[in-house]
Amino acid sequence: MFYPFMLAAVVTYGLFLLSAALFPADMRWYSSVKKPAWAPSGQLIISARGFMHACMAASVALVYVKTGGFQNVGIAWIFVVILHYLAGQAYGFFLFKAKSFGLALADSMIAALTGWWLLVLTAPLSKEAAWLLLPYLVWSCLTTLFTWIIRIMNTE
Repeated sequence: MFYPFMLAAVVTYGLFLLSAALFPADMRWYSSVKKPAWAPSGQLIISARGFMHACMAASVALVYVKTGGFQNVGIAWIFVVILHYLAGQAYGFFLFKAKSFGLALADSMIAALTGWWLLVLTAPLSKEAAWLLLPYLVWSCLTTLFTWIIRIMNTE
């Protein structure tokens, strides 16, 4: 059981790291953007994303092991995992490459909604896997609020 779990976790985590490599955070630009006083530092964002990606990878790995290689997870679960993954990965592109607060906001809303949907679909498969999705869901909701605020602050 340990080997399939680790393999699934490492592959999933690697996929999450892909966007960091493809769309690295432009910290110079980020520091020049008007933000609320409570805005997280760039380092906190990077650390939090690493933690959340690890939780997400462990969640997917648990579902993989508990369902015998994603047997009987349902097409909806697979669809939502892929949609949530793409939304989470696209945020870095929209914010740091396209420098579009509007697209980043829409994307973070999709990530929050698919995060909630994924948690609901995962709970019957594995309660532990569902709990591991909670940090990403909370972060996605906070990211949506934060992006909305910085969009307003920088659209004058």
